[in-house]
Amino acid sequence: MSLATMALALHFGRSALDGVAAFTLSEVVASIIWVVCAYSIAGFRLRGLALLGKDFALAALPIAGAGFGIHHFFSGWFACGLMAAVTAAAVGILWKTYGRKASSSASTINKFRRYWADKDGLLHRSEPQELYRAYVGEIRGLFPTDSPQRILEVGCGDGSDFSFLNVSPTAYRGVDFSPHFVDRFRSRYPDIDVQCAEGSSFVDSGAQYDVIFSNDVVQQFDPEMLDRHLQNARRMMHSGSVLILGSMPDGAHRRKFNAGWYSPTLDPRHVRCIRLLKATCRRVLGIDFSGYWYTTPEIAAIAKRRSFRACFVRSRLQPYRFHAVLFLDSACSQSPAAKPASSYARPMGAVDVHSPNRQST
Repeated sequence: MSLATMALALHFGRSALDGVAAFTLSEVVASIIWVVCAYSIAGFRLRGLALLGKDFALAALPIAGAGFGIHHFFSGWFACGLMAAVTAAAVGILWKTYGRKASSSASTINKFRRYWADKDGLLHRSEPQELYRAYVGEIRGLFPTDSPQRILEVGCGDGSDFSFLNVSPTAYRGVDFSPHFVDRFRSRYPDIDVQCAEGSSFVDSGAQYDVIFSNDVVQQFDPEMLDRHLQNARRMMHSGSVLILGSMPDGAHRRKFNAGWYSPTLDPRHVRCIRLLKATCRRVLGIDFSGYWYTTPEIAAIAKRRSFRACFVRSRLQPYRFHAVLFLDSACSQSPAAKPASSYARPMGAVDVHSPNRQST
């Protein structure tokens, strides 16, 4: 890239100085890109960068040794060709090695495992208890009956939600991928059934639940994981069950959220621009852990693929979030005690998954 840039500068420029300047600038840009990629692969930790340096040395030394050997025995274009072949082979090996590492490191599950590994509690634990109770109350209000017999919470965390759900302990089962959070949940509620498992892959064979729900969790699922979650949830549902994807950040509101429009106090315009720029940089660098911001049509399309019908409810406390309530498409009738599907649509409107672009109230 640098040589090509220099060649173009020499061809179209006025002097050799233009070529040198173009070469230097392209090298600086390439170095910045390399540093960003190195930090990303290393997980933005100095220890990871030390390992990168070790790998670079192990790769550079054989190339340097091969270069001395080739030029000792050969010369001219033949030596140049051999050196180019050795360099290309080394670069190919490095690319293949780091490509695999980066792919594994960048997987959604591993990304969020690393993020939650050093957290000793949920992010909203510092909020007032009454506000926290209201957050959980929004999800509880979407349950189809006042006293469901079987309840599964995906991403139950450390049990902070449970005390506000007002459900029978014998009816509840929780699942979370963090052993630390599961241990804390069990220490708080020793008699509650809690399992350590990855939420999108969890299937309780032979069990059927009246309610399967998650709260502020599904945005940590990439599209493949979300599709798998819906597929697995369907296997644990009966005709009167509901699947609630609670407190999902709305992709249609992401830009305004990043710019600070939903902050308690509205910042000046230049501050909002800076916040938006910082959020964009975090996304580009891969250090944005706010997850996937799905839109309602995207959820409706995934639901349709798994034969669900979806209704959407705007969060009253966090307007940039919504709750998705999914019903089995084959369920043509509801039990007398259950809420009709239309009752979920009043605050926001329901999207018929058979026509995702049409909304009705």
